[in-house]
Amino acid sequence: MQYAGDVSCSEGLLWYHGDITRDEARKIIHSYEYRHDGLFLVRYSSASGMYVLSILHQDNSILHYQIKTFNDTFFIESGPKFQSLPDLV
Repeated sequence: MQYAGDVSCSEGLLWYHGDITRDEARKIIHSYEYRHDGLFLVRYSSASGMYVLSILHQDNSILHYQIKTFNDTFFIESGPKFQSLPDLV
């Protein structure tokens, strides 16, 4: 199954939260009772037109990484390319 650029494709996956803001992502991650380093969600950012991986780190900070697409692949910065969003996650 291919997910290239199709925002609706990832709906139904537990880690995908749709078109939410950075602040909403932060609130969702911090709402978990058992927060731990590496807790994450993927969201769509209509502001940037990209998927974003939001990850909780040990110091309780949340970092946000834009997931880029090119030629039906998904990647973060100069990292490896994947054929689908779930493969990247």
